[in-house]
Amino acid sequence: MILCVLASCSHTTANMSKYGSFALQGGIVGGREIKDNLAFKQTSLYQELNLLMDIMSLRLNDIAGFQGWMSEEEKKQVQACSNPVLLLVYTLDETRLRQSLVTTQMQDLGFKIIGFSHFRENLVMHPGYVENSLKMYKSYAFCGPKTIPSPLVLTFPGFEPVEIRL
Repeated sequence: MILCVLASCSHTTANMSKYGSFALQGGIVGGREIKDNLAFKQTSLYQELNLLMDIMSLRLNDIAGFQGWMSEEEKKQVQACSNPVLLLVYTLDETRLRQSLVTTQMQDLGFKIIGFSHFRENLVMHPGYVENSLKMYKSYAFCGPKTIPSPLVLTFPGFEPVEIRL
């Protein structure tokens, strides 16, 4: 019996995706406390027990309390965009799953990368950024077309198509 269990465990080499959520709680804007949370939706790609890629997404027009983290130019970009999106992307090993797989597919869906450095500078100063090892993530801001599929579906080698929920 034990031999059967060990044999079956050693044979589990499936790639899988998992979905969840993550939030950075509160923050500071211009010296005043923000009570809102930055609520991300999360898509994680695993090979066995190894996290190969993690994608956290949120709509930038849904972060009212954090508007102060944006420069005036960034606010204008968000207001002029039908579907502004922020993605935080982590990859364990760029030779296995590259971040460019995400950005290229987003652009194929009609999204354009926009500058968002002021917001990023504020994001990295949030205490939860360090506590949750988000320094290992790269951030991308996108402006999406008027109509986008919901959820967004991306494909990665060796995985079933995955959903990026917004």
